[in-house]
Amino acid sequence: MSFWQPLTFPANEEELLERLSRPGPQTVELFSRLEGGLLVLGAGGKMGPALCLMAQRSLQKAARRDFPVVAVSRFSNPGVQQLLQRHGVQTLQADLAQRRSWAQLPRLPYVIWMLGHKFSASDPPGTYWVRNVCLVRELEQLAPCRVVAFSSGNVYPFLAPEEPAATEQTPVAPRGEYAITVWGREQVLRHLAATAGMGVCLLRLNYAVELRYGVLVDLAQMIRQGQPVPLSVPELNLVWQGYANRVALACLEQVQPGRAWVLNLTGPERLQVRQLALELGRRLGCPVNFSSQQGARSLVADASQCHRLFGPPELGAWELVDWTARWFQIGGPVWNKPTKFWVTTGEF
Repeated sequence: MSFWQPLTFPANEEELLERLSRPGPQTVELFSRLEGGLLVLGAGGKMGPALCLMAQRSLQKAARRDFPVVAVSRFSNPGVQQLLQRHGVQTLQADLAQRRSWAQLPRLPYVIWMLGHKFSASDPPGTYWVRNVCLVRELEQLAPCRVVAFSSGNVYPFLAPEEPAATEQTPVAPRGEYAITVWGREQVLRHLAATAGMGVCLLRLNYAVELRYGVLVDLAQMIRQGQPVPLSVPELNLVWQGYANRVALACLEQVQPGRAWVLNLTGPERLQVRQLALELGRRLGCPVNFSSQQGARSLVADASQCHRLFGPPELGAWELVDWTARWFQIGGPVWNKPTKFWVTTGEF
């Protein structure tokens, strides 16, 4: 996959958003061909704004004015909605946990599903099930032709270092309510593909990162604050969020009617948490302490099929380590949205 120009380190949050939403030529070409419009459900979260902007920037470069990108979210942060509107993305403020909200939505042929729930300690009972499983059935009202749905590598079994990483053919073994309900959502989407004729792509994503959140930000914060780094999960995958969004958009054209297709989405490396932490500590000029003996099993995925289809991520893991350290050194903003990558019970 080629790009307009190499990505350079962003000096501020505005430049970071530009890097995260920059389309490559293939993405622009894709949006020169698609017809009808794109609906992004759950667009106000960590990944959605940059994905919507990437789609809109692609349309602008393709000189298209007849293809709406519609972002749907509660938009609890009004600034996100205003940002999208300034760049030409249409927005709809709606709480899709309320069934009546679905009647407001336009019927467009392409849908990206970004709705989901992970942290539920203080929520009412059943929140995982309502938001991760039940809501997806409402897609029948919209009758889209093609759906790309973000899923999670958490559905896979924890693996020992000597075992191969999980491929799309690895039997699932979800651990904990979050992973079980993510698997449930996949099953409902498979049902919709079989009964309603939708083409569905299930993107099993393992740790998208950017400079305001993600596993590298979690590690850098622990190190800067003098907290011990947990090694309960010794390995992990990560991938630049801009690449993840680009792949999601590309998959809109890859799905086939009546079929649910699984694709792992992450970087090519199985990364050692200890090594990542030590390298971040070196670059930040901080000592690194570890809180536990190294665990025996990790959630790691093999995304080689994704890389064959769409090329490798434009930023590798060690470039992202360097960028994260530099971001902390210039005082770039970070979000309080920990990944909890170190949790082994499945209870977040």
